[in-house]
Amino acid sequence: MVRPKKKKPKKKWKIQDVILFSLAVVFSASIIFAGFSYVFNPPKPPPEPPSLFAAIIDPLSVDFPNQTFIDEAETLLENSGYTVDVYSWELVTVDFYRILPALNYDLIIIRSPQCWFEDQPGRDYGIPIFLVTAEEFDQDKYVILQGNDQVVPVQPWVNGTVYFAASPDFVLDVMQGQFQGTVIIIAGSFGLFDNSLAIEMFDKGAIAIVSWKGGIITPYMDSAIVLLLNNLFVEKITLEDAVEDTNNTLGTFGGTLGFYPYSAREIRFIL
Repeated sequence: MVRPKKKKPKKKWKIQDVILFSLAVVFSASIIFAGFSYVFNPPKPPPEPPSLFAAIIDPLSVDFPNQTFIDEAETLLENSGYTVDVYSWELVTVDFYRILPALNYDLIIIRSPQCWFEDQPGRDYGIPIFLVTAEEFDQDKYVILQGNDQVVPVQPWVNGTVYFAASPDFVLDVMQGQFQGTVIIIAGSFGLFDNSLAIEMFDKGAIAIVSWKGGIITPYMDSAIVLLLNNLFVEKITLEDAVEDTNNTLGTFGGTLGFYPYSAREIRFIL
């Protein structure tokens, strides 16, 4: 006689088993979903810092070169995230200044001297303020610009050579393009003795123009600009405080460092 097999009783699920199984399913689904999400929607890399560009324009090097200043300023700016272009004296022409706004620099340092009239040696050319080039004057060149007093002959250095210099009207009417929120440091005497040049640069798109309101000597000027850059880009203090500290630390030597316009006082370089 064959006995029928007994059926095994069905396993009863305990509540903790149900919970563990549910968690395992949810965890597996999460892993699968995350994998698909990564493949089809990979994470975006962190945004790169903005590209920043600075120019050091050095017509003064025709008579007073200072490679130590160039190296120190360039290092400070590069450590602050700037790509730096250096223009030595032979590149600083009327046509160079003509295209300067279109080069789209965020920061421009113009190492430039005070200048005198060609026919009045020894007289400070203070009003209006001119941008000095290192291009030798030629009465047959830029005839229209000369006729409009947009460029003039000046004798800014002890070497006796006469050079072209560009007027505020040159900035307004001849320069091509617009400065794009540029900070311009005119490292030289009398840059803010009169605001005529600064006003035109501001109207051309610059947000701040920094320079001296009187005469200064070149070694002091170079040291002051390095200190100013350190205040702005290492100490990261406001433009007003950076200028004030530079004056207080090094003194004025006949010319006080200032800035234009007054609204630029709160500019701070936090990169």
